[in-house]
Amino acid sequence: MNSSKSTNLNIKAVALDEIITQSGYQRPISSVQVEKIISNFDENMLGLLTVSYRNGVYHIVDGACRVHVMRNLDYTHAYAIVLTGLTYTQEATLFIELHNRSRQFEKEIPTAIA
Repeated sequence: MNSSKSTNLNIKAVALDEIITQSGYQRPISSVQVEKIISNFDENMLGLLTVSYRNGVYHIVDGACRVHVMRNLDYTHAYAIVLTGLTYTQEATLFIELHNRSRQFEKEIPTAIA
């Protein structure tokens, strides 16, 4: 996704109850995956969420499963990359790009380790 001057990026703590995790471009949350992460939970592996602040609401772009994990573990806030100035379509495009890169990275890891 090409960045534009109308998009701003900040990192901040966001209240988990203010994050919407089911946008039309998101995959459904797998309760099996959430439980698997909880059973092997390592706070050091949380990383930053990516959210878009649009129309006064935080929309998850990357990290929906982690949000559900943290909610189940009684976390109230999470650090996130907060993007402002994105349209719904730009959010969806970013979601696809981030997940495609993640899949490519997962394929390359075994090769890099070998």
